[in-house]
Amino acid sequence: MKNKKCISILLIILTIITLQGCKNEEKSSEVRDPLQASKVIDYVNKYGLIEDKKAWNKVLKDTDNGKDITSYEELNRAVRVANHHASIDKTGLKTWENMPTMFTDKKHNLKIINLPSTYPSSNPKSKRYKTSSTNYMTKAKSLIKQVPANQPLILNLANNVGGDPYEMIGAVADYIPNGLLWSEIPKRGSTTTVSLTSKSIAIKTSKKVKKVPILRHSFKQRKIYVIINE
Repeated sequence: MKNKKCISILLIILTIITLQGCKNEEKSSEVRDPLQASKVIDYVNKYGLIEDKKAWNKVLKDTDNGKDITSYEELNRAVRVANHHASIDKTGLKTWENMPTMFTDKKHNLKIINLPSTYPSSNPKSKRYKTSSTNYMTKAKSLIKQVPANQPLILNLANNVGGDPYEMIGAVADYIPNGLLWSEIPKRGSTTTVSLTSKSIAIKTSKKVKKVPILRHSFKQRKIYVIINE
């Protein structure tokens, strides 16, 4: 009888320990990847310009593809292994993906402006990239003003995977002369021309002219470098 009682108590204790272990495991899985760093790491891995693939693969392995990263400082260090121009805004993944940001290369004393993809509100992807064209262009222009005039303007498009070309043009319109930008000539139908004016982008076909408003600008000459991901 005494043995049965001891066995029952032991089973109860084991059950409590097991349940407690499951609870702790569930709790730890909830708090894992609190910054959603794995999404950033995955994005960089797919679209970023990886400078040192061996070092980057080590980061992926050591952090379990970003899931073990627990701070923005650690996340910044990780993405800079991929590309020393890269940086993460503390407001998180959304800002990093869809709004212009600036990174200062202290080693070479250069300011680099990241211009990520952006989409118009009519595009289905705009649910993910929640930003208006005015905000995007205003942010880009304000960052460009922070680059000293005696330094070249460096635009990082390595993480830009496409989107709305008109917002991108509007962001850097101060450095594009007004006039014809390009022509689209289809196999059938009329030619479409895209031109830049002082306050809009004109998209002209044989039947109509559509004007995309942009911030007013005036042409300035400046040395510009562009970083792309080939």
